Amino acid sequence: MRVAIASDHGGIHIRKEIADLLDELKIEYVDFGCNCETSVDYPDYALPVAEKVASGEF
Repeated sequence: MRVAIASDHGGIHIRKEIADLLDELKIEYVDFGCNCETSVDYPDYALPVAEKVASGEF
């Protein structure tokens, strides 16, 4: 199984918790960000994930 994760600034902490859980479970994932706590727009991070899922990479 391979998982894609991403969030905006509001979800950065929960995304990190999810990444830790995936590590524990030895599930491969790609983190598309964001990696900052300044305000960002979620579509900037959701779109690349959606494109990768739609292409069959995930």
